[in-house]
Amino acid sequence: SHRGGAIWATPGPVVDAAGHLYAADGNTFCGTGCPSYDFSESVVKLSPTLVFEDYFHPANWKFLNDNDIDLGSVSPALLGSSGLLFQVGKEGVGFLLNTANLGGTGNQTPAFSARVCTRSTDAAFGGTAYAAPYLYVPCSDRLEAVNVNTSTPSFASAWHGPNVSRSGPPIVAQGLVWTIDPDNGLLYALDPATGAQVAKYTLPGAAVHFATPAAGDGRIFVAAGSKVVAFGDAAISTQQYRLTGSNGSSWQDIDPNNLKLTIKPGANSTAILGGNADLWTATGGINQDLAISVSVNGGADAVLAWKESGGKAGTFSPNAAFVQTVYPMTTPNTYVFKLKWKTNIPEGSATIFAGAGPRNLFSPTTLSAHLVPAGAN
Repeated sequence: SHRGGAIWATPGPVVDAAGHLYAADGNTFCGTGCPSYDFSESVVKLSPTLVFEDYFHPANWKFLNDNDIDLGSVSPALLGSSGLLFQVGKEGVGFLLNTANLGGTGNQTPAFSARVCTRSTDAAFGGTAYAAPYLYVPCSDRLEAVNVNTSTPSFASAWHGPNVSRSGPPIVAQGLVWTIDPDNGLLYALDPATGAQVAKYTLPGAAVHFATPAAGDGRIFVAAGSKVVAFGDAAISTQQYRLTGSNGSSWQDIDPNNLKLTIKPGANSTAILGGNADLWTATGGINQDLAISVSVNGGADAVLAWKESGGKAGTFSPNAAFVQTVYPMTTPNTYVFKLKWKTNIPEGSATIFAGAGPRNLFSPTTLSAHLVPAGAN
């Protein structure tokens, strides 16, 4: 009967295998305070035909409602087939609920409850990600991972991610946890068991709050600024690069941030790798060399294959160079592939370029990886 009580968390309600719908809502606008419970600050359960069936609200429901500390700032999360549901909100307290009996007014005691986020107001927003036994919670100041015991309902802190001004809702894909720092325009890839930073990518601009990565076709997609950026099995840049003073033997990264692929395979695989660049120089007598390198578990870069281009004419005509190789990968290792270059001979004053065309319309430089399951023909 009161205004407000919205279901507004970005992922929306969740649906179990039997078709029941679960949603969490926020506070209502009761002025000096609601005299009685009005289904705000609650998790509600609806039947497959949207008939009201059950609900849960924390014991401090009235305090949350009076102070705009929404339980529904984060969407509920169903924990596989365990019959448990996880809920956290602006207060930063997590609840494990039994989906067969959420509790209602007569029994607000959850299956388990404990603090998850360090903040007690505006603590968490968006949606969680679950990959047993870990649940990943977008607390405002950092991503928090909790280890969930679904047999004896409970959870405990496992690790936390980098400190940020706001943590975006995470996803689990390609064997990694992905989360955005929207204000600083960063995408993090974290080890799901330890939280160790596997990779960090700089986005072309800040992302909006509640921004969530998406996964598909072996890539991670992020909306940032005025662009949608793809990371994963292909790294593409339309910048123009230049290298001056190559000694002819030391390989240099073309772009260590944007022309890099970080892969942690979920199963033993073979990577089919390809690199392509339009290379050119204004200096006659030198060639441009293009290579693909790999680093395993943070080790030194090792060149896997390389290709020498033309370019002795001393003109601005680009010389397309393509290098390809295959590389076996095994779990649980993390592989970082990069695109590198150099001149074929020592040349202290010459400059070589990658990317050709009119200003701001340069041809793309690419690094790609296609994974084939081990043993596949």
